Amino acid sequence: MKHKTAWIIAASIAIVITLLLGLSLILYPPLAGGLLLGNLELAERNASGFDLEGVVTDDAGHPLSGVTMQVTFSRSNIMDYNSPDVHKEYRETVNSKFHIRQKRFTGVEVAFFKNGYHTETLRFISHGAVHEQHGIWVKMAERQRPVANLQSGGGPLWYNIKNETKQVCEIWLSEKGDVNDYQQKTIDAGALPESTRYFDFDFKRYENGRIMYGSQNNWKYEYKGAPCPVAFIIRFHSDDPDDGMILMQGSSPGMTQEDFDKRGNTAPETGYTVREIEIPMETEMDVEYFSRRIYVFLKCGDHYGKAEIWPVRISVDDKEKTVTSAGTSIGISINRTPGDRNVTAW
Repeated sequence: MKHKTAWIIAASIAIVITLLLGLSLILYPPLAGGLLLGNLELAERNASGFDLEGVVTDDAGHPLSGVTMQVTFSRSNIMDYNSPDVHKEYRETVNSKFHIRQKRFTGVEVAFFKNGYHTETLRFISHGAVHEQHGIWVKMAERQRPVANLQSGGGPLWYNIKNETKQVCEIWLSEKGDVNDYQQKTIDAGALPESTRYFDFDFKRYENGRIMYGSQNNWKYEYKGAPCPVAFIIRFHSDDPDDGMILMQGSSPGMTQEDFDKRGNTAPETGYTVREIEIPMETEMDVEYFSRRIYVFLKCGDHYGKAEIWPVRISVDDKEKTVTSAGTSIGISINRTPGDRNVTAW
């Protein structure tokens, strides 16, 4: 009798749940569409993948060995919250021939690097089936200029609003004028670093010095509902009036790393008038994972160089709903030889 009663109760609960779910789908059709779309997308993603095979040669068709191949897979995470990763990345050295096999990803980017050659990048999309392609021919163009004698460095530039400290990147020239070193240092927000040439990070401010915040509460990615500064500032400081930066044409937002490598190998002789780069929050921060970068030519004394600036990231106090800090990173390469405008890094 007890077993029969328990069975009746369980069956009744199942019927009620089924009726409620059916009623929900009738009264709110988007729910049914969402469940169907999620299942279809999950099935498509699981059936997707790549089987790619090819060779890497120089412009003349000769096989290239010692090529670094970086492979980055991506996939949608919609309706699959148990999947912790939406990206998979690896690097390997290939000697002309390469073969890439991977399942359950819908996108892949393959980049080929080799000193003395321009970077080549391939992109493929897979929808609901394994994308199979053999006989891929990757031709890598040889650089016409020798690799420059560069001093490279850089690092993070952060401003901690809560603690009123900031990280700066100092550039040091030796007594002979040669590029000597770069140094990251954390100092008080109102203090000056030891070097007279340095990069730092700041915010757009009112005349009284207070940070200018926007009225919108952007919930995307790392914002988490906290009001954000309306713009972020990257500054280059120097006591030499001829020092400064030149924003590379097309740097923002269309220039890619490949464009930077190919077009950024001879620094202009004059025109270094930029000391400050303003990144508006409204345009910059809506880019997924803050992927856009800014490229500049740089002049320090008699030395020419270039820099790659990563877009801004922010940290938010979830409980207080306030931005506690923000910052970016910068990679700098300066020719050690005074007057040499060759800034070829690869």
